[in-house]
Amino acid sequence: MKHQFAKQLRRFAGQVGFPGPVGFARQFQFVVVVAFALSIAIMPSFLKAAPAEAPSVAGDWKGAMSAGGDTYHLVIHIAQEKDGSLSGNMISTDQSPTPIAFDKIEFKDPALHFEITAIGGIYDGSLNKDKSEIAGHWKQSGQDLELSLTRSK
Repeated sequence: MKHQFAKQLRRFAGQVGFPGPVGFARQFQFVVVVAFALSIAIMPSFLKAAPAEAPSVAGDWKGAMSAGGDTYHLVIHIAQEKDGSLSGNMISTDQSPTPIAFDKIEFKDPALHFEITAIGGIYDGSLNKDKSEIAGHWKQSGQDLELSLTRSK
């Protein structure tokens, strides 16, 4: 009785187009290969669509430096542009509320470098491991001044 039922089931499966064990395995292989090929084909679009992560140096920073008996408080703003490049500016709050744009800025973790040609200033610093402070030096008019920046809250 058991064998007869199995025969009838196989006959019915053949009539409705069920491929049987060998055909089923081939169809399954085909589906797996097609799914793999599609995932490979669309993977670049997912990778490309992912927004660029902002560098750990992007944000607002503050610091102070002493020169000639005076202390100058600075606010530094660094932003990442849509194309991934960096831009920034500096405000010397004791001198003027007007931001001065960086002419050049580079960040290669942990090194930060920016230049402001209009005032002849160059900054070189190093971001610490917890990304909370940049220790460095401001060079301007022949002076080399220590300038540490901390993240603004």
